[in-house]
This record gives sequence, structure tokens and C-alpha cells, in this order.
Amino acid sequence: MKKTLSDFKERSVVGLRGFINEQVHMSRQMIIFIRKIVKVMSSSRGRDKICGIVQYLCKMIALSAMESNIPDIRNSFERMELSYHFIAYKVWKSLSQARKIFRFLKFIDVIEEIVQVSGKMQEKVSLTRVLELLSKVSSFFYFILDNFVWFINTNILR
Repeated sequence: MKKTLSDFKERSVVGLRGFINEQVHMSRQMIIFIRKIVKVMSSSRGRDKICGIVQYLCKMIALSAMESNIPDIRNSFERMELSYHFIAYKVWKSLSQARKIFRFLKFIDVIEEIVQVSGKMQEKVSLTRVLELLSKVSSFFYFILDNFVWFINTNILR
């Protein structure tokens, strides 16, 4: 009886140590993951990317009901009976507007990039540099027009 009891204790201790080691390992992995998320979220570009992922997931969920080939699903969405699809729709629409703040005044950074690329163009003109300059100029207009759209949507401009 003593032998089986001591064997049971030994197996229990070994099992408990294994379980604790597993939990410690999982906790360390969780901490590493959280640190990576915090690092991404500490920059506006990282927050924009996370919000973009959420926005497009919600868009996919909402459009799955809005554009469904099954009339009952489409009609249920229009009558707002599919609550999670409707919530996804509202999140998608609000995030698409909210993400514009991350692009506010971003055209100023692009001006600096345009100046750098045009400085390289004075050294040597190549098709690659011309295309790079065109992409920077296009980005400039995208960001400045995006700011105007945001201003109009928030009634700052008419």
C-alpha cells in the first residue's frame, strides 16, 4: 500500500511539474505576443493596419449578407434581423471614416519623399526613378484629397 501511495505521489508531482512548465511556457508565449501587439499599436501606422484588418473583416461579414444569392438572407439583412451582420456593417462604415484620421497631414511626409526622389533625379534620370517620382506624386494627391474628403464628411469644409 505504501509503495502504491508513494508511486501515486511521485506521478502526481511529475504530472504537476509538467503542467506548471506548460503553463509557464504558454505564459511566456502570451507575453511575447502581447509585447508584439503593443509595439505595433504604439505607432499610428500599426494602429491603422490593425483597424484596417478589423474593417475589412467586418466588410466581408456584412457583404456576405448584403450580396447573398439567397433571398431570405438578403431580405433579413435589409430588415435588420441579422444582428451580427448589421453590427459588422456599422463597424465597417465607421472604421472606414475613422481611419482617415491616421492619414491626416500624411501628405507632408510625402513632400519630403518627393524632394528626396527629385534630388536623385538630378544625379541620373532613369525609368525607375521617374516611376518612383510618379508614385510619390500620386500618393501626395491621394493623401491631400483624402484629407479634403474627411473635412467635408465632418462638415469642416462644405
